[in-house]
Amino acid sequence: MYKMLLVDDEYLVRKGISETIDWNSYDIEIVATAVNGQDGLEKVETYHPDIIVSDIKMPVLDGMGLVSTLYDKNYDGIIIMLSGYNEFEYAKTTLEKGVFKYLLKPIDNDELVSVVVSAKEKLSKRRKMNMMLSDIDVGLPLIKNSITDSILHGAKADENFLSKMAIYDIPRLDKGVVIYCRADENTAGNDSVREENLKKSIEIVKNGTLSILQNHQVIYSQGEKRIAFATDFTDVDELEKRLNVMLRSYEKQSSVLLSVGISAVFNGFSEIPSAFGTAKFIAANKLYNVNSVYVEDKSKPNSKMYRRHIVDALQFIAEHYGDNDLKIKTVADALYVSESYLMHLFKEELGKTFNTCLTEYRIMTAKRLLLEQTYRIYEIAEMVGYVDMKYFGQVFRRSEGITPSEYVRKHNERKS
Repeated sequence: MYKMLLVDDEYLVRKGISETIDWNSYDIEIVATAVNGQDGLEKVETYHPDIIVSDIKMPVLDGMGLVSTLYDKNYDGIIIMLSGYNEFEYAKTTLEKGVFKYLLKPIDNDELVSVVVSAKEKLSKRRKMNMMLSDIDVGLPLIKNSITDSILHGAKADENFLSKMAIYDIPRLDKGVVIYCRADENTAGNDSVREENLKKSIEIVKNGTLSILQNHQVIYSQGEKRIAFATDFTDVDELEKRLNVMLRSYEKQSSVLLSVGISAVFNGFSEIPSAFGTAKFIAANKLYNVNSVYVEDKSKPNSKMYRRHIVDALQFIAEHYGDNDLKIKTVADALYVSESYLMHLFKEELGKTFNTCLTEYRIMTAKRLLLEQTYRIYEIAEMVGYVDMKYFGQVFRRSEGITPSEYVRKHNERKS
């Protein structure tokens, strides 16, 4: 049922329009009447009418004032104006204000019904169109995400696909890199909060990365626990530095751990899928529980033969970090490789020592446990492999610049 408001200072006009026409048969209900424009504005606030039939010449606030005020307030209904003055210029002014129709008094009931029904049909079509446009606005990111995902996975760049890219304003990148960000769901909390925490972490890293790439062409594809970007930013060293800075900021907002892989520079649209695969591989296989950025190194074409041992070593750290006497020899023995060989791999592949990686993992785990506020600091120290709480505090301060207790206090201040 469409709601209609009558605004006229003449009682007989209001009564005649209300009582001499069976508006219900046209799916229309007169919800209120008003004696002038000011009264009409108040009734609009109360009843939210779809259609307003208003006189032009009224005391206090005339019909023109009513129309101007309503459209200033973004009124989305339809207004029909009545007047006893057959003046074309006056009527033209009201029509230019957005009024649907101008009718002369005395009112012909058949003409009024015809105009109101037409207004109702126009309003219905307009609102359906607005709803469709709203759905398109909501669905547009999904469509663009799907197209970008196709690009990253090797869609054929034929004429139809390129036309679709142009329609959705997706740039064609012929030179650049691919960035792949992967969230570790094991650090996202229990079942009740995991999905929300992963979603939040991806949103934070998306916004941070897009900020870094704001002066460059970029496309991205987003999933539940990963996001990938293709960009024409080709200074890989600078990009790595900026992403590492972004991750330090990210750590203040989320405890979900991320691993970021950056491909070497691709040359040609057709090389994007290969660069995507490499960035994804690096992020997945370099993932150990610290926020980290890794870059493809084309100067070491045989480096992938070592990667499995590094991944296994990091996994061993993840499983045994609580052992206070954990040493690289223990890991090397478990992997059936020599200690010197494993030391070399850590330096060659990660640019870090085994002890540095172990410390990073222990401190990252300690940070997560501190934020849970379930255990005392000395208990957490023991849980992450430090029997000496004082030494744990020193290591934590070297890593984070503050003590464990200060870290918890700052986190609580941000929440309050």
